[in-house]
Amino acid sequence: MTIYRLLRKDVSFDPEAIEAMHSAYEQVCAELGLTVKNEDRVTELVAMKIIEAAKAGERNPATMRLSALFALGLMRDGPQP
Repeated sequence: MTIYRLLRKDVSFDPEAIEAMHSAYEQVCAELGLTVKNEDRVTELVAMKIIEAAKAGERNPATMRLSALFALGLMRDGPQP
């Protein structure tokens, strides 16, 4: 799975953060009709945007989901703090 492959390079996340990122990743992929097990450029971009949100301190999967969709240009307004 793309998000776990990318996370192997960054061990700075605790298990709860990793679970939140995985949940957000699955939600975005489902919403966009992407196959989670595919390792293509689109799923990689989704994973990278979610990881960026987590690196910025976000731990809520729903907010990570919104952040990724906004960063990908699929939402007009970003997540509200």
